[in-house]
Amino acid sequence: TRWDSTALGDDCDYTINPMSYADNYDSTITDNVTGLTWQKCSMGQSGADCATGAATAYTWADAGTACSNIGTGWRLPTRMELISLVDYGVYNPTITGAYFPNTVSSYYWSSTTYAGSTARAWYVNFYSGITVYYVKTDTKYVRCVRGQ
Repeated sequence: TRWDSTALGDDCDYTINPMSYADNYDSTITDNVTGLTWQKCSMGQSGADCATGAATAYTWADAGTACSNIGTGWRLPTRMELISLVDYGVYNPTITGAYFPNTVSSYYWSSTTYAGSTARAWYVNFYSGITVYYVKTDTKYVRCVRGQ
């Protein structure tokens, strides 16, 4: 359910560029707003409902390598690209489950290095939708992207 209020004019009263996805039926999802193609499942998962296997956590460097090993054009998403998947109208996880099933309600790496320290990078927490930075040697989950 979406957060609602009785006051008109709140942010939740407006939908600009609503989320829109297309299942390509090849383990990828196309974001119709951004044009990006995403892995349907987190790295380590597979199957139509992403219930086979288990999501795998990687260090930041290993996450980038894992994405590029999928094939041509696959990469770790930027912070803003990853944030574009956050559905602030749902919680735990904050992502559209119909297109990204069995997403772990946890931390996912972005490719964006924190400006204050090259030893840190940004991640998105799909439990609540917040973004935070942390040391690149820590392990977090991964969803790869291609396009643009």
